[in-house]
Amino acid sequence: TAAGIMVFADSKVPDNCCIKNITIEDNIIEVPYTAHGIYVRNVNGLRIARNKIISQDKPIFVSVCENVSIEE
Repeated sequence: TAAGIMVFADSKVPDNCCIKNITIEDNIIEVPYTAHGIYVRNVNGLRIARNKIISQDKPIFVSVCENVSIEE
């Protein structure tokens, strides 16, 4: 689950996924409960940069993605 941004496609293989080339940047996300600030699954081409996330859980969760760049 995510309290801030969630990008999710119902696909087991990101090559066959319709979600491509996503950029998530310059966000401020405060999570008041146990959840991720950003949750991304099944994306081909993902860039996450310069986000400030305050979370009790892992701030960024990425699963089954290809071509991922995460910058703090």
